[in-house]
Order: sequence, then C-alpha cells, then structure tokens
Amino acid sequence: MNLIEHRTRVFPAFLLAFLVLAFKSNDALTLPQFFAEDVSIFFKGQLGHSLPQLWVPYAGYLHVMPRLIAWIGTWFGIAKAPLVYNLAATLLDAAAVAYTCHRLRSVVPFPLAMLTFMAVPVSGEILGTITNAQWFLQFALAAACFTEAENSPGWPLWVRDLALFLLAVTGPFSIFVMLVVGGLAAASWLDRRLRMGLFEGYLATFSRRFEPRVIASIGAGAVIQVMVLLTHAPESSGEHQSMFHLLRIAFTELAPIHVFGADFLTGNGWLVVYALLFWGLIAGKHVDGGKRLVVLAMLVFASAEMFAPISMRDVTPVYQFMLADRYFYVFKVVFWWAVFTAVVAKGSLSRHEAALTVATFIGLVAVTNPDHLRRRPFVDYHWKQTARELQEPGPHTVYSNPPGWGVVIETPARETP
Repeated sequence: MNLIEHRTRVFPAFLLAFLVLAFKSNDALTLPQFFAEDVSIFFKGQLGHSLPQLWVPYAGYLHVMPRLIAWIGTWFGIAKAPLVYNLAATLLDAAAVAYTCHRLRSVVPFPLAMLTFMAVPVSGEILGTITNAQWFLQFALAAACFTEAENSPGWPLWVRDLALFLLAVTGPFSIFVMLVVGGLAAASWLDRRLRMGLFEGYLATFSRRFEPRVIASIGAGAVIQVMVLLTHAPESSGEHQSMFHLLRIAFTELAPIHVFGADFLTGNGWLVVYALLFWGLIAGKHVDGGKRLVVLAMLVFASAEMFAPISMRDVTPVYQFMLADRYFYVFKVVFWWAVFTAVVAKGSLSRHEAALTVATFIGLVAVTNPDHLRRRPFVDYHWKQTARELQEPGPHTVYSNPPGWGVVIETPARETP
C-alpha cells in the first residue's frame, strides 16, 4: 500500500474517531479544564523548565507523551494550556483507534472494530485528557506487535519506529505487550519442535512473522520502563493472594460488571462462556489460524491488565460499574472482537451475520448504560482567571477535575534589575 492509498483509507477513520471522541469528551474542547494529574504532575512539572521533562517518572513509570504535550503547551501560553492538552489527547486517542482498526481490518471488520471503541460504555476519565491517553495508545502497541508486518506502512519506517518507541515509554503497557510477544515466541518454538501444527501451522511460524523493527522499538521502550519501575516502584499493598483466587475474581466477578454493567450469571456460568470463547478461538476452522491467534494474543494482553486493580488493598470499590474502569477498557473492547471471531470460527454464523449480531449486543449494552457513553461536564474552575493569577508571585492553589483535586503552584518573584 503506497502513501496515498494509506491516507485514503486511514484518514477518514481518524477523522470519524476524532469527531466521535470529541463529542464523547463533552466540553473538553469547548470549555477546556484540567483533569487530575494534567495539572498536578504534567503542568506543574513542566512549569519553569525550558526543556521537556520527558524522563521524569510518575507512579513508577514514564509518561513521555503527556510530558511532551505539556512542553508543547508552554509555546501557547498558560491560558491555552488546558485546550492544548485536551486537543492533543483527543487527537492521540483518535489516531490510536484508527491505526488499530486499520491493522486489524482483516481480523475484525473495520466498522465493528470502530463500533467497539465508540459504543462500549466507558469511564469519562479516559476521554480527552493527556493523563489517560495511554489507555487508548496501548491498543496501537498491541496491534503493531501482534499483526503481521505491512509491506508498506504508509509512512517512513523511522517515523513509525520513533512513534512506537514514544508510545512504549508512555505507560507500562509495552511491558505487557512484550511479555505476550515472548510467550508467543516460546509457544512458536515449542510448536516447531514438537510439530504440533496448532492453528493450522500458523503458531509455528508466528514468531517469524513479527516485524523486527517494531519489536525492537517497543522492546526498547519496555526495557526502559522495567528499569524505571525497578528503581521507582510504588509501594506494594503487602498482601499476596493465590493466582487461582485472583483469576476467579477478575473473570467471574469483575469483568462481567465492567463489560456489561451487571453480573447476571454465576461464576460457573461465566467459566462456561469463557471456555466456549477459547474453544472457538483455538479449535474453530472457519477462520484461518493466523487471525484467531491475533485475537487470542489481544485477549491475553487485555486479561493481564485486569490484575492491576485487584492488587489494591481494598478491591471492594472495583465491584461497582465504572470505578477503576480504565483497567478494564481494553478487555471490554477486545472481548467483543473475541466473540465475533469465535462465532465465525465455529461456523455458527457467517462473517456478516456475526458482525451484525455482535453489533446488536454492543448496542444493547450501550442503551442500558446511557450515562456512560459520554463524559459528564467538568466543573468550571475558571482557568483563564487562574492563569492570570499565576502571573503574580506567590503560592496559588489550582483546582482541577474531578472535584477534590488541587495543587499549590509557587510563582517565583520577578528579579529586579
């Protein structure tokens, strides 16, 4: 695919994703406000520095893209900072969605993939903020690694490699991606060694289908994040539970609540659902093995991420729909991709029929959770007035959404000649 053909296909998807995400973000662009760490970490951390603070960790890992945006925001003045942050976040989110749907277009129909991003109920905190842009960017990392290399990606390879590296050092997700890549490489080697022929022979050759430059770019970022995590690890809860117990909580108690908004089956009932899902992905013959393997890899990646919230001291709040929902976002999107692929793979429905059926179920979940399709309006803390106050020497308390967040910023006195 040449550059013109690539832009012709991807740009309309990017534009659609941007418009929908801007609408879902409510007043992020019409009445720009800071959100949580947008001001307390990234704005405050960049204030007074002429160079971007790219390599300053927070919460145990690096956030290069938000810090890069915070630096760019200084070019436009303090008063415009929330608008720059929110606009950049929405652009990044839309680019990640369009890129992911494009890379998976042969696996999941483009309209269905786009619908899962746009219609699944989400916590408003991940929309239109640089703090939470990483929850969209992780999809691009996984899609780049788990799908076959493109002969012509549509832009210079060094641009793609640099972009993937920057995403890899934004959030801890490159670590999860590379763990899955390592697992796939080991399984591929074992399949070749034992000549099992799993996934119609695709597993045996899967490690050879990885794009070396993509793996190198994301792998380098993952190594850096691991090093930062080892030297700046957040405090552990000190509580250790068995893996079986964690698996049971994640898949039979928490995942249903965050995917559907309610837990309407018993634990054993959900185990049957997952067993059928995995059986379709592993043994289905009506979808070629390579595509099933890509979806399975995405599902493993999504599942690993759900363990973060259940490592907290008190997991009780996570049982409520939309609390700590960002940890389940990738799973609730990939879950529907897995359902579509498993149904088609078992020959139960045609590709078109399965897409319509899954889209219908996504629509039912959406209409039963209408309050979670769009972010609620933020409280207006009158940023322009605050920006003027920040010009004056002395300490200033800057408030941000959600209510209760605030930070004290010290403006130094001007030097007299």
